[in-house]
Amino acid sequence: MKSSYLITALTLVLTAACFANSSPTVTSVSARQRTDGSGIVDIWYTLSDADSDRCGISISVSDDQGTTWDVSASSFKGDLGEDIYPGRRHIIWYSKSDLPGEYGTNYRIKVMALRKDVLINGNQINELEPYNKAWYVDFQGWVPGEYWFINNEGLNVVGSGDYIPAITTVYTDFSTLWVKVKMRMEHYSEGGIIITDNPIGSQPLFNYLSVCCRPIWTDIFVNYVKNGEQFHEQICEGCIYPWTWFDISIKIADNHLKVKINELEEKEITFKDLSFDENYKLTIFGKKDWLSGISDITFNKLIVYSALESVGCGVSNVFNVNNRDSITVNAVNNWDGTVTVTWTDRGGVRLIRQEVGNTSNETGWSVNGGYFKDTLQPSGFKKKYVYIIRNLSGTELGRSGEVMPDIVVVLIRGYDPNPIGDGISDKYWTSDSGEQNKGLVANVHSWFEESERNITCWDASTMLSGEKNVEWNCEVLDDFISQNRTGDYENAKVNLIGHSMGGLISRRYAYEQDAYIQNVICIQTPHTGSPLADIAGWFAGEAGENLKPSFLKTFNDDYPLDKTTLYSFYSDNYTDVLGKFLYRKANSHITSSPQFTQYDEQSDGAVPLLSGYGWIYKKDTYGDPNYGTYVEQWLPLIAVGPMKDTCNNGFDHSTGYRHPDTLNKIMEWLGYPQADKFYFQKMKIQGLEQSDPENLPLYFINGFTGQFHNAQPVSNTVKIGTSSNAYFRAIVTDPNAVFTLIDPDSEVIDPVTADSDPNIIYDQENGIMAYEIVNPNTGTWTLSLTTLMTELNSVEYGLTVFEDQFVAFSVTGEKDWANSGQAMFLMAEIADNAGAVTGAAVNADIVLPDDTVESITFVDDGTGGDAVSGDGISSYTFTTTEISGKYNVRAYASGTTASSDSFERSAVATFTVSQADIAVSGSISEEGVDTNQNAFYDLLRFTVPVQVSLDGAYRLTASLLDSNSETVSLVNSGTLRLTSESGSITVDVPAEDIVNNGAAGPYILHGIKISDGDSGLTIAAAENYTTAGYLISDFEPKDTDKDGLPDVLELSIGTLIDNPDTDGDGVTDYEEIAYGGDPTRYDPLTDSNPFEAVTDGDGMTDGYEIKYGLNPLIDDTLLDLDGDGLSNIYEYENQLRPDKIDTDDDGRNDKWEIDNGRDPLVYDEYPRNDADIDLNAVINRLDLLILCSQWMDAPGTPSADIAPHGGDGIVNFLDFAVLSGSWLSEVIAPQELSEDFESEDFESGDFSANP
Repeated sequence: MKSSYLITALTLVLTAACFANSSPTVTSVSARQRTDGSGIVDIWYTLSDADSDRCGISISVSDDQGTTWDVSASSFKGDLGEDIYPGRRHIIWYSKSDLPGEYGTNYRIKVMALRKDVLINGNQINELEPYNKAWYVDFQGWVPGEYWFINNEGLNVVGSGDYIPAITTVYTDFSTLWVKVKMRMEHYSEGGIIITDNPIGSQPLFNYLSVCCRPIWTDIFVNYVKNGEQFHEQICEGCIYPWTWFDISIKIADNHLKVKINELEEKEITFKDLSFDENYKLTIFGKKDWLSGISDITFNKLIVYSALESVGCGVSNVFNVNNRDSITVNAVNNWDGTVTVTWTDRGGVRLIRQEVGNTSNETGWSVNGGYFKDTLQPSGFKKKYVYIIRNLSGTELGRSGEVMPDIVVVLIRGYDPNPIGDGISDKYWTSDSGEQNKGLVANVHSWFEESERNITCWDASTMLSGEKNVEWNCEVLDDFISQNRTGDYENAKVNLIGHSMGGLISRRYAYEQDAYIQNVICIQTPHTGSPLADIAGWFAGEAGENLKPSFLKTFNDDYPLDKTTLYSFYSDNYTDVLGKFLYRKANSHITSSPQFTQYDEQSDGAVPLLSGYGWIYKKDTYGDPNYGTYVEQWLPLIAVGPMKDTCNNGFDHSTGYRHPDTLNKIMEWLGYPQADKFYFQKMKIQGLEQSDPENLPLYFINGFTGQFHNAQPVSNTVKIGTSSNAYFRAIVTDPNAVFTLIDPDSEVIDPVTADSDPNIIYDQENGIMAYEIVNPNTGTWTLSLTTLMTELNSVEYGLTVFEDQFVAFSVTGEKDWANSGQAMFLMAEIADNAGAVTGAAVNADIVLPDDTVESITFVDDGTGGDAVSGDGISSYTFTTTEISGKYNVRAYASGTTASSDSFERSAVATFTVSQADIAVSGSISEEGVDTNQNAFYDLLRFTVPVQVSLDGAYRLTASLLDSNSETVSLVNSGTLRLTSESGSITVDVPAEDIVNNGAAGPYILHGIKISDGDSGLTIAAAENYTTAGYLISDFEPKDTDKDGLPDVLELSIGTLIDNPDTDGDGVTDYEEIAYGGDPTRYDPLTDSNPFEAVTDGDGMTDGYEIKYGLNPLIDDTLLDLDGDGLSNIYEYENQLRPDKIDTDDDGRNDKWEIDNGRDPLVYDEYPRNDADIDLNAVINRLDLLILCSQWMDAPGTPSADIAPHGGDGIVNFLDFAVLSGSWLSEVIAPQELSEDFESEDFESGDFSANP
């Protein structure tokens, strides 16, 4: 019976060979990786040919859905290469060999049929012929009747020879075709392939490429000659031998020559300028016995494989490649109430969150894609969890380490106005009983930790000082947070909540420690300063100095928050900042200075609206020692990155930070809106007197600060112009100090004389002494302070002087940065109500980064940056030094107005200087990039060409604006390491930003700057760049849940846009809708139902059926996909694999283990034999029947492909031989049998048949 079987099997083997003379086609290409961890990809295709001729088959692999086909892959077996019969064919790709450890979801296979033209067959050159033959083919096809003889001297001799058969194929492209010749030769011969622009022997070969074989040295080498320049490289050594047939194949593309010997591994060489035109010819050449003249060279055949048109090429479906051997699960606490879980993706699985120590507390999700973000409710905070990945059968595949989700807030106090206290108070965030009756929370720290919020709160008030400056408090805050960031909170990212100056401390700390900061929340923080700090002067202490606009301008420049999210509260319900804090007299003539006019109508009583809201000074600042104006430029765009949100809480400065409305808004910003949220109610402060709007404003002249004692009183002078009002103010910590004035006529003005003079108003309150003088004398005034305090108890003071004479003075730079050695125009402008003020003396001191000072004088002569002489605008051309860093300009102006009023003014400006280590070197370009090849741009890519003169770290920043100048996206390249050469910086704008903006192009890349990655100094800039026109529809539609289906399609279908698996069946909405082949529409007749976990109602989830190759559209419960004797529904209900007879890979099929009392999900050590095809512990008739059914043409991965070990992709006589040699061999050890399994049955073969 065995002999009969062998004869029958032999008849299946075809031996005829035919050469293709028609165009074959490739259709129905499919590819899928096996799920058994082997990495094997089964590739099926249908090859058709009208003449049933054999053809050549080649394979290309893409990992980007077919955009490119450059994946290096060579581990193929099966129906590819030469002489492939038409029919349904199968190729096995051992992807783990080519792509070890790789994972991807965008793979595709391209199967190409090649027409095989045998152009030379069986021609031979022997020793009887005096010359060697060679044939050539040009780009117009073979030329019949022509041939070339060449001898060793390279002479061209015409003689008799074989005709080369004419063919119709036009051989035109080396880049897509392999040209192969089969040959053999004697020891001292040479031969191979040559491409030349002139016939061999007709003249010296000036331009040619040759692949030459030399059996005596067993090597092959390449020569390439171009315009007389020669390149030489050895291909291999020990790869050919005398009198041994071998194949040489070549392929040329993009300056690359690829050479294969005997279809083995390719050798690729890159040559400069490797190119050919229509004048070149391909020639097969041989040179006989260059030593003795006696030798044979035999050319068996020349084969040219010609690429076909589209009918000869088929592309597979998109499939996954997963060559990862195990699943690693990582859980990261984001410290915002969420946990990010990632794992090595292996298709649809179950993700479980399990509480440590309480395994009954589990929450699970059906997930896919290797990424999931778990958002917990506050009740789940401060508990430890592990995240577990299980397959759909419930088997654990991996688990994470422990993680404890939580939110941490840090309370940071503000300025303490009490000069007597030490500024440290643990009561800062608490309210007294009277305040609590007004609705304020008793204790903010406790409020955050109450059960309904359950977040961790650290109060830094007991360590921070309200009278110390920002820098001091930052250092203390760093110690405080470090002490608390221990144990489970070692890696905590905290939320800083700062009230007033505490917001500045928070921003400063976040700038240095951004990696540890989640959000910065500022409550009524003077981001750009408060006029109170200027008016209070030195009395505010070192902390008050940090609240001055002049300080905050530098602060905002130095400490931008470009990584940490910023939120800000402000208030606009209170007016008259100066009036509230300084004057309570109904007849006071003191009003807001003009530089404070933006504050007059809107503030919280201490912090102006615009400062709390986050506006920044772009040109100048007001106050001591500067003044200037606002420009409408948001703080976030200049100083702190995109401000996430702002809120007008409407409360006053001293209570709003403890109100539940404010705190509930903070919870909302943290991602947890409160059910008991209050509505904001604006509160009125009673009893405040408003400024008289009819009074003229006051303008700042100058200010002084310092210390004095009884032996060294204060005496400072200032020039008052023609004013109707002047205001002199002193703030002194000694309540007994005496403040006097001496006018230009040497008259002394003190509190006593002020009482008797109706033109002088004197006011004293809480250490503040102030004179308001109507119609002051024009000239120099002296301000004096005396005290009884000794030097050991020196008194601090601050003096400021205002007048209502309008003379505005400003100083600006041509730009805010320059390279070293560049000239920069500094501009000064003076004006009053009548217009420009001319003839004034303008001088300045420029303080360099090394603290050296350069004094300069501005001129108004129409030179430099001053366009017109005598127009009140003066300039100075400053040539920057080699010192990099910040340059501070302090300018002074004095003179007389057109109405003969004398004046003095001062102003400041800053700019930075950097080395010209990089420059923009060409035109900027942009392109839309479609990364997933679905006809939508996924990003807009900008390329900025640069020339780098010094290796270093650089960063490019810009803003992408729409045609309405609205910000589309903030562009930031990140820090890049660039070397000293020409190159480019590429920045991408995600399509999501453009789609969210909603405006069509063109777009403008604005404010393009390149800065030093370490110092942050601007080094180079470029002009604005305008893109081409784009439609919103050009860009990738929004896909909120990243399931592959655009939101607009999901909304039309009805699937969820924020959940990739609407029905929770373990397969994404995209996979269900694409099941029938078209992912752009849902067809209930051909697609899996994304709204039903079990589309066909057979009890098995769609995810299980799709994953394991079952059909989710039909009831296939009683079928047996893998043929192991167990129905599909049985395997589903028992967590077994329906596509695999041995779920646990232990060498026994699932049914055998169940029948013998073993667990098919638990790996056991069994003896193995490759011939036991059905894994039932005996080699018998069943194995033979399986082998027969798969003989020579089995689909998928033939289980009978057992030889050689690991299989060769086809079932043939090798496999039969192994099976025959093991016939009726015992595989199972006796002790493995269950008690009811009788060994004599095994020995007698009762459950098998003898073939």
